[in-house]
Amino acid sequence: MENDHADGRTAVLNNDPGMNISTGKCGCDCTHCPTYKENLKTREDRQRCSSGWKQYLDIKLSPEKLRACDGCSVPDAGRKVYYLNCIIRKCAMINEIANCAYCSGFPCMELMKVHSLQSITGREEYIRQKGKEISEKDYMLFIDPYAGLARLKKIRETLTEKDIKDFRRFSLKTRFAPLDGAGRNESVKKIYSLLTAMNQSSAIKPFRNCPPLDGYHCQSNSLAKIYHHNGHPLSEDMILGLGAGMGFIYWKMNMDAGTFVFIGGRGNNKEFFNDLGTRTGVRITTVSTASEKKAEAMLLEKLKREEPVMLFGDMGYLPWFHFPTEYHFGGHTFVVCGYDGKNTLLASDMDQIATGLKKGFYSTITLEQLRKARNSTFKPFPPKNAYLEFDFSRYHQPEKDDIFSAILQTADSQLNPPIKNLGIKGIRHTAKELPKWPGMFDDKDLRMNLFTIYIFIEIGGTGGGCFRYMYSRFLKESAAITKNEKLLKASENFQKSGEMFTRAGLLFRDAEKTKDLRERIKAASDIFQKIADLEEEAYLEFTTIKVQ
Repeated sequence: MENDHADGRTAVLNNDPGMNISTGKCGCDCTHCPTYKENLKTREDRQRCSSGWKQYLDIKLSPEKLRACDGCSVPDAGRKVYYLNCIIRKCAMINEIANCAYCSGFPCMELMKVHSLQSITGREEYIRQKGKEISEKDYMLFIDPYAGLARLKKIRETLTEKDIKDFRRFSLKTRFAPLDGAGRNESVKKIYSLLTAMNQSSAIKPFRNCPPLDGYHCQSNSLAKIYHHNGHPLSEDMILGLGAGMGFIYWKMNMDAGTFVFIGGRGNNKEFFNDLGTRTGVRITTVSTASEKKAEAMLLEKLKREEPVMLFGDMGYLPWFHFPTEYHFGGHTFVVCGYDGKNTLLASDMDQIATGLKKGFYSTITLEQLRKARNSTFKPFPPKNAYLEFDFSRYHQPEKDDIFSAILQTADSQLNPPIKNLGIKGIRHTAKELPKWPGMFDDKDLRMNLFTIYIFIEIGGTGGGCFRYMYSRFLKESAAITKNEKLLKASENFQKSGEMFTRAGLLFRDAEKTKDLRERIKAASDIFQKIADLEEEAYLEFTTIKVQ
């Protein structure tokens, strides 16, 4: 039976509840997928799917090569399952669950890697991420069917604790036979021990109340996890705002590999933790040591008490990331939230590739790997075995005065920066300096530096829009707490500012190959000037707020 919708899609309703084909294992809406068997019957159907996939998904398949699919939830035998070898489908089938929402490990890293549309939440986010315009009708036809995470979350909300299956009892573990006489070779023994350890580590349970929260920035996300564990959940937006953590910087660095320009949207880096703690009644202390052994001993002492720990570590050495060997960044933070009592830990982190909301996940790490990541000496941000200690004994919910003082601190830092590279002056300095870049760099370095503008604005843990979307939501949340309508207007202005930052960043997403660089640089310079004008007006309005 078919049911036509106003958005132009045709839903195929299945009368056999045992088939359960409407929602795929990964959350995809199978019956609205253009290649579902009932949607791929005519030449027109095939041409529409081929054209839409090419335009919006960069998938190039001629109409003749498209295959009709029965949906991934049907049994293998005799069925046309497009993704028969999909690891998510295999995992769900072996675990005997209808879809990933029923798994205790939801959402896992494998689910988030299945495809780039998994976490899309709407048409506007698609346009922001992909830089492509799309009508509402085409979004519903070619994008929405694959936005599986939101669909799975809705299913998860309807489930009881008994409905959730422990993936450790139904895992995809590789089984290793006992080592026989052939294993006398020491190299073989070493590899065997490593593989069995990896196999066993998937059984590590996270500590109580330590979910792998989705998030935006590594520090605010790690802090949100610690606050959540201690029974005082705060949004990442509120954490960023209370710590006066939004700002702007234009920083030119002469390095061995050449000149590099960093454009970023964070602020108050030195006092961020302290200011957040002051405004929530939490004592936050950063502890570091040059001793690798002492750092590990302090960590294990906390883990034995099942206390999650927020650590600094070099991303280049963390096993769940796959960066080039020469890449190092020691300012990254994550949370260790599980321990097998021997040599393997469970960490909680976020996907670093996606823009906007990044997917949280668990991953194991050995003590040896962690030592290397924590003790890295690569500059400019060596982690120095640092971790954070928290005392929640005097915690209080953020109140009106806490919020206003944070907003005024941010306004003052942006209106009255100590140097021209920071704050509103920094944004105007960026507008002035950008047109000079073609004369500063050779072609290769110019394109690399322009591309990094896109990365630092949209991808690098900013939540998109150079942290402005996060700050806009902080202001909206604060308006509800303080009953101050000025903050609602300010929230709208910072949303607009974020959209302008996004437009500027997207100009350079294809900087490596685009031919009209000078025109794009001029357009970006104009955008930065408009951002400075808009934000200056918003900060000046903040200064009229009176703290009681």
